[in-house]
Amino acid sequence: MKSAKIALAFLLAFACVSSAQVLVSLGSSGFTVDPQSLTPYSQTATTLTFNTPVTTGDNIYGVWNTTYNWSSYITFGLQFSVSGTNPNLPASVYFYDTNYNVINTYSLTTNGVGSTQTVVPLTLFAAGTGNLSAVAGFQLNWDGGGTVNATFTNVVAVPEPSTWALLAGGLMTIVVLRLHHTRGTA
Repeated sequence: MKSAKIALAFLLAFACVSSAQVLVSLGSSGFTVDPQSLTPYSQTATTLTFNTPVTTGDNIYGVWNTTYNWSSYITFGLQFSVSGTNPNLPASVYFYDTNYNVINTYSLTTNGVGSTQTVVPLTLFAAGTGNLSAVAGFQLNWDGGGTVNATFTNVVAVPEPSTWALLAGGLMTIVVLRLHHTRGTA
């Protein structure tokens, strides 16, 4: 019984670690902006801010200080806030590998995002290599012009449903074992 509890604890720990959302910073502590980017910006350790209203074709891109294995994640988003007069500004987001091949292209809009940091889901627009095992770089292209300033914080990766199922199964097993143990001592 003791070994079963230890095995269950390891299973639960694995499920909890692998089921959490991953927040990957676009701040200077983790992301280096390429000097060829076309949009004036400023960076702190935690944010990347566009200093001027953006127009069609403005872009910013760079690399993370490490690669990320997002192969077990199926949903991505950007966490950011905006201010300005155009509430519906479309953009494209690209993930790159270490060879600068496009992994996937996503689309998003700033519609409904205000001064509070909000996570906006990325919609897959076009598949590139599709290999998310070594995501090294990121590019954001504005697809529409507008007077909107944006402050980006994180790329958010959300695990696939089977990981959530693993977590739920581990929790249910703990409850069943606990109930069995409680009944056995009564």
